[in-house]
Amino acid sequence: MQLPSFRARLGLIGLTIGAVLAAMMLAGYGLASAAPAIGSAGVQLRPATAAQQGLGSQVVNYTLRVTNTGAVSDIITLTVSGNSWQTDIFVVSGTVIIPNTKVLVGLNAGEGRDVQVQVHIPANALGHDVALIKGQSTLNPAVSASSTLTTSVYFKLYLPLVVK
Repeated sequence: MQLPSFRARLGLIGLTIGAVLAAMMLAGYGLASAAPAIGSAGVQLRPATAAQQGLGSQVVNYTLRVTNTGAVSDIITLTVSGNSWQTDIFVVSGTVIIPNTKVLVGLNAGEGRDVQVQVHIPANALGHDVALIKGQSTLNPAVSASSTLTTSVYFKLYLPLVVK
């Protein structure tokens, strides 16, 4: 019995990867093509900037819209950076909510989807925190968009009442 050559084994690996991508397409992961053109990627993330306030120990919620503006289906990688306070991107899958700092969103060409971002304000926080949410094409990592979220702490100030 003769074993297949190294090249033949690499071909089998390629076929296996192709079968996995085909299965992902059939399972509804938003992939319309296993080998789309590199130059056809496009990402939009809206709003580009947003700001909210909250008290210490509160959670502030943002809703962002990620859109595949490219000509083919793509998987957009969403990441959080630059933040000091805990910041999570939420993916809703059925009734399960999965918080993470890195999320993959499969989108067909022209399709958009809302994603939730939560910023947890620490109890003793002062000032503000800035989180950069970046959406990057998996097809062409040079294509990306970002949203800057600024969360500030506001205070309740109680002054003494002086009566004459």
